[in-house]
Amino acid sequence: MPTRRGYVTKRGRKRRYRAARGPGRRSIPGADARAIRDRLVGFIRDRYGSVYEFTATFGHADSTVQGWVSKTKPRVPDAATLLALARDTGLSLDWLILGEGAAELRGTGASMGPFANELRRTLVAELVAHGGVHVQEAEMTLPEPRELFRVVLAYWRQRVGDFRRAVGQALDQLPLKSLRAMRTR
Repeated sequence: MPTRRGYVTKRGRKRRYRAARGPGRRSIPGADARAIRDRLVGFIRDRYGSVYEFTATFGHADSTVQGWVSKTKPRVPDAATLLALARDTGLSLDWLILGEGAAELRGTGASMGPFANELRRTLVAELVAHGGVHVQEAEMTLPEPRELFRVVLAYWRQRVGDFRRAVGQALDQLPLKSLRAMRTR
């Protein structure tokens, strides 16, 4: 607000800034927050088995994750956390926030449920065809589809970790500093 001398006071600058910026942070309506919570809980249980495993994997505070999955008044993760989740886990933010799209993960055509069912059916068929196993025996031996998927995923996570460690050790053996620097990139 111009004063008699022609300059704007600090209070006037703050008012102009607030007016140009628009409203402050908006809260998410309760129904939307609960829908996001339901999708996030489903994702966590499908991929990690429990909220505890998810918390241990990503290092978020227990109270933070408990706030996200609260049944009474869930808090939606902030934008920075959502970005990190999307990058680290491949989680589709369209699916998580809007409930749009068939895939929980970016780059996949379907959610884990149908994929896990198909994986189990394929394993049963392969065991019967090439393993000399009866259908009932294979059905009783294999875990449920989602658990089977978690077991396979854990196995391959371990294998990728072993591969990374082996590559790191091999790079450490090399005498060239430039090749060793590749490890840190």
